[in-house]
Amino acid sequence: MDERDELLGLFADRYRRATLRYFHESTADVATVSDVAAALSESHQEDSQQIAARLHHSTLPKLAEADVLEYDPRSTSVRYCGHSGIDAIVNVLDEL
Repeated sequence: MDERDELLGLFADRYRRATLRYFHESTADVATVSDVAAALSESHQEDSQQIAARLHHSTLPKLAEADVLEYDPRSTSVRYCGHSGIDAIVNVLDEL
């Protein structure tokens, strides 16, 4: 799989899209799972605890596996590594 396919695949899930958008729009590169869940809770109109569980078990490990961010489940810290391809895709999605 080439890099473009891998990057586009990250956007196939709405929680991954929202997490990537959160960091794209944030001035901070580091957040807690609770911070991200609270922000997603507002935009998705869902319970932040359920979103936090989804982030912990699925979303953040997948994004960490793709080397887009670093996730430490023990401390619940998330560090966005940044990627020009991610930023470009978020910008295109904003125009749709």
